[in-house]
Amino acid sequence: MLVQSAATRLRKVSRRAAAILACTALAVAGALVVSPIPAEAAGTVAEGFATGGAGRFKNDIQWIQWGTKNQFLLTAGVAGSQTVTNTRDLGEGGTLVTTCTISNLQKQRSEGGNYADYGYDENNAYVRSGLKAYAPGDWAGDVLDDLYNVGGTGYWTTGRVGTFPRDYANNNQMVIGLRNTMDHARLSFNFSCTATLNGAEVPLQGLVFADAEASSTSSGVGEANQAEWIQAAPSSNASNVTWYALDRSRSGCTTDVLISAQSQTNWWNGQTSNFMRMSPNGQECAYNNGGTHNNPSSGNGPGTVMFMKGATSAGVEIQGRGYTAVALGVVVETDFGDAPESYGTAGALFQPSWTTGTALSNTGWQGQSVWGMTLADITNEPPSTVHLGTRIDSETYQQHSAGADGDDSNGVNDDEDALDGNSSIQQGAMLPIDVLNGDTSTYTITGVGCGGDGKIHGWIDWNGDGRFQDNEGSNTQACPASGRVNLTFNVPQAPVDTNLVNQTVTYLRLRASTATAESKPTGVTVGGEVEDYLLNLPAQLRLVKEVNNNYGGTAAAADWDLTATSGQTTLTYATGQTRYVGAGSYALAEAGKTDAANAGYELESLACTQGAVGTNPTTVVAGVSKNNPNVTTANATLTVCTFTNADQPGSITWHKVDDTGQDLAGTEWTLTGPGVPDGTTVTDCTGGCSSRPFTDQDAAAAHFQLTDLAWGTYTLTESKVPTGYQLDEQAHEFTIGPDAEGGLDADYGDVVNERLTGSVTWQKTDADNGKALSGSEWQLTLPGVGEPVTITDCVADSAEACAEQAGDADYYDSDPAAGTLKVTGLAWNEDADYTLVESKPPAGYVLDTTSHTFRILPDQLEYSFAAAFTNEKTEVPTLPLTGGIGADTFLIGGGALAALAFATGLVRRRRAHHVQS
Repeated sequence: MLVQSAATRLRKVSRRAAAILACTALAVAGALVVSPIPAEAAGTVAEGFATGGAGRFKNDIQWIQWGTKNQFLLTAGVAGSQTVTNTRDLGEGGTLVTTCTISNLQKQRSEGGNYADYGYDENNAYVRSGLKAYAPGDWAGDVLDDLYNVGGTGYWTTGRVGTFPRDYANNNQMVIGLRNTMDHARLSFNFSCTATLNGAEVPLQGLVFADAEASSTSSGVGEANQAEWIQAAPSSNASNVTWYALDRSRSGCTTDVLISAQSQTNWWNGQTSNFMRMSPNGQECAYNNGGTHNNPSSGNGPGTVMFMKGATSAGVEIQGRGYTAVALGVVVETDFGDAPESYGTAGALFQPSWTTGTALSNTGWQGQSVWGMTLADITNEPPSTVHLGTRIDSETYQQHSAGADGDDSNGVNDDEDALDGNSSIQQGAMLPIDVLNGDTSTYTITGVGCGGDGKIHGWIDWNGDGRFQDNEGSNTQACPASGRVNLTFNVPQAPVDTNLVNQTVTYLRLRASTATAESKPTGVTVGGEVEDYLLNLPAQLRLVKEVNNNYGGTAAAADWDLTATSGQTTLTYATGQTRYVGAGSYALAEAGKTDAANAGYELESLACTQGAVGTNPTTVVAGVSKNNPNVTTANATLTVCTFTNADQPGSITWHKVDDTGQDLAGTEWTLTGPGVPDGTTVTDCTGGCSSRPFTDQDAAAAHFQLTDLAWGTYTLTESKVPTGYQLDEQAHEFTIGPDAEGGLDADYGDVVNERLTGSVTWQKTDADNGKALSGSEWQLTLPGVGEPVTITDCVADSAEACAEQAGDADYYDSDPAAGTLKVTGLAWNEDADYTLVESKPPAGYVLDTTSHTFRILPDQLEYSFAAAFTNEKTEVPTLPLTGGIGADTFLIGGGALAALAFATGLVRRRRAHHVQS
């Protein structure tokens, strides 16, 4: 560009005839595998890589940052060098270090005759010839910042072309240029770069030499009008060097850049070298249409970028009217995976193939138009270098992404093509259910695309921990001539039993590497390629058994099998188990597998909820119930269905009757048993029964039912009976439970109460003196019984003797005293009387035919006639009123018997005396 001299004359400042020397760090071969080491997380652009601009190789060229703007670096003719090291953090892949050195800076006589040690700089200061650091875009006509920049390009602050430099600013933050310090200088220097990966050397494929800023052809005689050009020559192996055009740019003019071979003696060893010179065939675009230094036109360039394939070091020479800038860098082709960051850094340094471009040898070409050349391109690796699929591209850093598609959508060619239409799965495929549930322990991906001489390996995160582990890898397969391999994974454990159930997706990593490289899921290899894929996971169905043991049941959730059936497939669950299932409808069922589960329990409810995988679902699935046990699952959704079973309460029923089988209401009972409070009394309910526990729930009198009873053994003991009944003091024991004789609902049947019996007592006395009279007989008529029973006055030593005399009689006099009669065992009757009539009087007494009635009541069981029944004596033997024998008859008969006995005795004495004689 033009600068104002102290003498106010214009000088043409040679724009940055900016040669870019960029070392392409490309693995020719080797088995270097980087072991994972702690490093800063990948995911940011590495130092020196452009983030903006139209250049096609922003992911490939790492520019060398030489310092701050205008920092002085080297003096011409003074021994010295300047070395810059760029360290590129590759995460687990380690560290890629590029070291570039400029040295042996010399001044040469320019074509316009300049050979001064001192001269004017752009500020018209008188300076010594040397190199300074420079940011492309500081001049309004620069073109390198339009191709490669960080932060933006140079721009007019007024929004339109104005006065330079007043109305101009530069946003580009890349201080990657080297410029001469004084006008009209012709400088030469050596440039070299090396690259190492964790200390191991990475072979370089060649250098990039680029015209980074517009130049102009000669406009007249003298140094102020001399032609501008840049040129470079390989320092060694010149016969193996081939030149390719990579980038070119111009705007606002049609000026071309011509490439010619220049043979001259070099400055590093005094030998003849062929330099490739790039020189314009006209004025730069900023001077088109009358543009000047202070008032340039809107054009930029022309400029071009050339690749010096086969060179590893070079000599660089520049000539300008004013100052000239050179940008240097290295090209390192790196391919990375793009799974989420937790899966670590995995990448490869690969050797690209430069194709489709016009190839120029290091000799024999003159005036080749850059705009007449076909630009070269970096395509996929050649067959001699192992790779995945058919494409590969370079990334400056690992673009971690949830969809494993960061590399796919970064604006460069999508090179994720190992899995295509000829493969068994592709990006986003669903992993098979049988493998995820552990029903199958192997999984094979068929038709993985590959090429070149090397091996293919894969890893799947089977346990969902966000890492690829060694035991999650596949077998290793050499890439065959067919270009397709099958990878088989031995799944280390059922994924459904791991943290994978908390994920909706998992990831696959494929790696191609050289045959001797160690196959690991992380790290960076020299040679190869890495591709990451997202794999979807199917729907999840979890079945849960809950058991409520409220009544003494002992069954546990494990005592049931739970099943989900879809079509002909039935999945069996243990409680709480989650299984992967296909999206669709499932019929749910349960089956007890123990005696405890099969007795005494009922399914109380069935309910399902749905929500995101890895959460506790809370959205209730409408319509699912124990009467409609069907649920529909969905992918990326967890469905949880809960069966709730409960042990069922027991009950006891009994019926209170008397000894005639009639209902007997009004009894009360003392209850003991599981959970029964001490002193609990059960009262016969006859309507409006209480809801409190342990109360009679049968409203019918004399009918009892206790409900909601826990399992166990109970006793019922009668504590109160109606008046007139015998209290049943027996403890009635019963057991509630599925194994009990009556099961959960015990029926004790009829419980009988004996009716209490009463007695009647009366005395028989002499009407005259009140003395007790024995020997009477009576007719006792019972209520409702037609025939009376005979009661005879018992005179004995004891009541027992009276009972013996009575034999089998139900009713008899049980009082042994003469004249006192007591009949027991008389049933009470509140509605009818007993009748007592004397049927035989004591001897010598007149029969009393009076009818005596009495009633035995429940609360008056012992009846006693207050007044004795009396009999009158008879006067003479007379016929008894009833036709019996009178007392006089007995006296006369007794005397006759005595006389007869005396006479009989005399006869016997006489007979005896006669025999003795």
